[in-house]
Amino acid sequence: MSAAPRPPASDASSPTSQGPPTVLVIGAGLIGSYLAAHLSHRPDLCTTHIVARPRVVEAIKKVGSLSATSQAAPTTPVSIPVASLSLHDSLEAYRSSPAGANPPTYIIVTVKRGAAGSVYDDLKEMGTAWSATSAVVPFMNGVGAAEQARDALPQWTIMEGMWPFNVIESSEQHYSQASGGDVYVDETEKGIALAKLLTQAGIATKTSPNMEGILYGKLLINLHNAISALTGLPIQQELATRAARKIWAGCITEALDIYRANGINPVSFLPYGIPYTVLPTILALPNFLFFPIATKMLSIDPRATSSMYEDLRHKRTTEIDYIQGQVVRLGKENGLHAPICERIVALVKEEERKAEGVGHLTADNILDALELI
Repeated sequence: MSAAPRPPASDASSPTSQGPPTVLVIGAGLIGSYLAAHLSHRPDLCTTHIVARPRVVEAIKKVGSLSATSQAAPTTPVSIPVASLSLHDSLEAYRSSPAGANPPTYIIVTVKRGAAGSVYDDLKEMGTAWSATSAVVPFMNGVGAAEQARDALPQWTIMEGMWPFNVIESSEQHYSQASGGDVYVDETEKGIALAKLLTQAGIATKTSPNMEGILYGKLLINLHNAISALTGLPIQQELATRAARKIWAGCITEALDIYRANGINPVSFLPYGIPYTVLPTILALPNFLFFPIATKMLSIDPRATSSMYEDLRHKRTTEIDYIQGQVVRLGKENGLHAPICERIVALVKEEERKAEGVGHLTADNILDALELI
């Protein structure tokens, strides 16, 4: 594998006149590793540090490098030898190292929602120098991740972030972009600087003053995650299965009704700005009609799976409470029921309890059960 040559040095992405920013990436799963590889490949733009679990740090060291491939440059992966990576097995280990002498400019948190609280508890111990300097940016599933961070870290700058595309580990410690989309962050001074930095590092990023709409739009897309996990189908196969698409369509319809009751206006990421209101109709089409108009949706890497699929595969607690569960909670606030989403939550939690890996339900069986509601 030949690594892409590093571009010439540039200070254009620096948010201050004091030189390139420091980025601390907390969490080295699929998203965190992909992000950290791209940032570490550009030391001219920023100084990057990675905090990951000890077993992950050891795995990177064993392979000897961290690599990533984007869809924009599929033949020129970035690859960083371990000697050029700044790896730490805990936040305290980072702070105690020479690298931790100064607070990072950005702290990008890519852990699971259930683990975020412990990360924020650790950040509280970093002191006022960090809280006065560092901006915390959660890239997590669902909505409310930034609100959780603000509640835990009231003195800190917190920015909303939205990660749109799937990442797969195509080989050991090599992470590949498996679908499309632009990353989004808050349209603030620091957000604009971060978007520029990420874009220059090879991760197309935009800013928005309406991150609530962005995140609720992404939530509608993420409603398919549970279907992939319950059926054990990779995403491309899931999308090619009409019964699976009809389940997703039912979840979206419930969510949109509840959004309207809550005054939520999701921002569309669909091609040509197609509104989400027509997506359930498109998804329910027979395959011979759906396939020709959904070529972009179906162009996802056939190896790509949902994060919930991976959670069940590894017998971890899923984030269903932050996806279909969020729709159910919003409905209850307005006295509305979301029976399809409620049933999907129950099915996923049953798979969690069994701890047998990904589900083996057929989409037709799930659909038959849902039609009885």
